[in-house]
Amino acid sequence: MPLFYALSQAGRAIAAARLPDHQRWDFTGHGLKGQKSYPPTIGDAYVTTRENKANNEAFQVVSEATGSPAIPADTSLRLGELWASLPGLVVHDGLGAGHPRALGLHGDAGFDHALTSFYEDLPDKQAAEAWVSSQLVPYPHARDAVAQIKREHDRVEVYFPMGT
Repeated sequence: MPLFYALSQAGRAIAAARLPDHQRWDFTGHGLKGQKSYPPTIGDAYVTTRENKANNEAFQVVSEATGSPAIPADTSLRLGELWASLPGLVVHDGLGAGHPRALGLHGDAGFDHALTSFYEDLPDKQAAEAWVSSQLVPYPHARDAVAQIKREHDRVEVYFPMGT
C-alpha cells in the first residue's frame, strides 16, 4: 500500500508541476485495470488502459504532463515492457530484460548534439561501435542519426545531432 500512495503522490506532483490547470492533478482514479490472474513472472503481467472520456485519471494525466502520446482505451501493456521503457531503471530477467530500453538523451542549450551513455566496459572503439549498433536495432531513426561514438573507461557515449 505505501508504494501505491507514493506513486499516486509522485503522479500528482508531476502533473502539478507540468500542467497549468490545477484541477488536472486532482485525478479520480488510476486509469488502468489489471488482469484477473497473474503469470509466474511479473514482467509478463499486463495492465489495460480504461475508457476515460473525462481524461481525468492518473495514467492519462501523467502521460499528458510528461508529453507522452495518449494510449487508446483497452490497450494492453506488459509490465516488463513498461519497466524497460523508463530511463535509468535496472532490468532483470522477468522484468524488462529483452525489451527495448529507453534512450535517455541529454543536451544543453548552445550545443549542437545530444548524448546518451551506456555503462558497458568494452575493449576498444570497434567493439563499442558494434555494440552500440546492436543496441540501436529497435530504434532505426536513432541508429541512422548517430554522429559519433566515444568509448570512455566504463561507458560508451553516443552523440546525436540536435536540430535540423
